[in-house]
Amino acid sequence: IFTNPGNGTISITDPGFNGKQIRYTVLNSTGTVVRKGTEKPAEVLNLDISDQSSGIYFIMLETPLFRKTLKYLLLK
Repeated sequence: IFTNPGNGTISITDPGFNGKQIRYTVLNSTGTVVRKGTEKPAEVLNLDISDQSSGIYFIMLETPLFRKTLKYLLLK
């Protein structure tokens, strides 16, 4: 995940994505869902949460083969 901390434009790189369907959920520090969706990235999943307030966010990624949670710090 980069740039972390960042301004809300997030790129998550994983060669395992390889065009597989990925469900993502972005939660703020209180557990409120601020984004969710499904993508089929080649190797990079790009998300934009720049409209959110500064703080800590958790990005949950899920495929049929794995689940991963990443922490992101948004600074404005």
